[in-house]
Amino acid sequence: MYCEFTKELFGKFINNTPVLVAIEICLIGAFLNYKLTSTKEKLNEIIRISNELFIKLTKERNNTTPMGGGVSRIEFDNLTTRFGIFRKIKFTKLINRYYKAKQDNYRRSEKTGAVFYEHTGTIKEAIDKLLKILR
Repeated sequence: MYCEFTKELFGKFINNTPVLVAIEICLIGAFLNYKLTSTKEKLNEIIRISNELFIKLTKERNNTTPMGGGVSRIEFDNLTTRFGIFRKIKFTKLINRYYKAKQDNYRRSEKTGAVFYEHTGTIKEAIDKLLKILR
């Protein structure tokens, strides 16, 4: 009832089946512990980055101006690289909608040269959809 590989590897040293099974169980346990730990670290990293983006987007939603800066593509990419394929596609669409809303409403006054967003409603809607995923 034990792996032939383990028998070949340890058979010369140990001829006791329960000991071999115990060694296999320890190896499997160590592997599972490694996978669970790395998954937990990945999840903690996603949560940390999501919280940072949530704070920045909330500040931008409360003060929607071109001078506020907003969130860069690099900051979004830092999060999307940690997503699975389907979540990445959905989130990327929302990011593109956010940047398109900002670009479409960006205006510069001819008289004063001041920059502003003509309609902040569409930008706030795009931010709200991003915030909904980041919660």
